[in-house]
Amino acid sequence: MKGISISCPPQPHFQHTWDVSAVTDYLTKLGQNASLTLKQLSQKLCMLMELTCAERSFIMATSDIRYMRRYPAGIKFLHSTFRKRSIRDNLCESVYPKFAQVLLMCAVQCPLDYLERTKDFQPTDNMQQRLFLAL
Repeated sequence: MKGISISCPPQPHFQHTWDVSAVTDYLTKLGQNASLTLKQLSQKLCMLMELTCAERSFIMATSDIRYMRRYPAGIKFLHSTFRKRSIRDNLCESVYPKFAQVLLMCAVQCPLDYLERTKDFQPTDNMQQRLFLAL
């Protein structure tokens, strides 16, 4: 039994990774958020949020703008839904840092531009107001 780990050494789960620079180069080439279509802005926002915060897609899709807080260093979403490992009295949060060096890639400015563009489509009652309208 001592030599079993030597004869069958552990292998990594994934054999390769993907190049993030291909996505970031594409997002930079899209230009300013004001010149994008709503579909392009939605896709850019989704990718920036996925790249900057390691959350499951379900959590990102259920982000509620009523629980969004703006800070000088970024934005934070307090989640009203339970995650896989959340405790009943301790709901989790997602933090998205500001990337002021390259505003085209900022995960704080993009959601603000998206919210400004979609404010007419957001529900006005006190129901859940999801960040992403089509997810």
